Amino acid sequence: MGFCNEVGVIANPSESVGVLNDATEKVIRPFLEKWPTPQDLLAADPEDIKGVIFPLGFGTRRAATLLKLAEAYIKDGWTDARQLPGVGEYAGRAYDIFCRGIIGDEPPRDHALVDYWRWLMHHQNASE
Repeated sequence: MGFCNEVGVIANPSESVGVLNDATEKVIRPFLEKWPTPQDLLAADPEDIKGVIFPLGFGTRRAATLLKLAEAYIKDGWTDARQLPGVGEYAGRAYDIFCRGIIGDEPPRDHALVDYWRWLMHHQNASE
């Protein structure tokens, strides 16, 4: 499937499908440049994390969730991204598609993922 920044997909699945609003675009790239791995994030000062993600709102809560996510991510035992803190259906499905190469038989619920899912299904069926 090529390179997949798994943490980036889970933390911001919108980037995977090319849907970034202005606030997110100003945050996600600096965030991933500063903390490219879960280990880097766990070593960060929570105040630094809040400072970077401040434009998104709910900085304290988001920073705490991201730290829980990073800690759970590096532990063994999870088999589905949806088992990780703060990961819902959208991020879980994006992880399945972009990182695991699992397209699934049913379309995702999110419109941007649906568009990509349809494209994948069309190209998968065309190559068979």
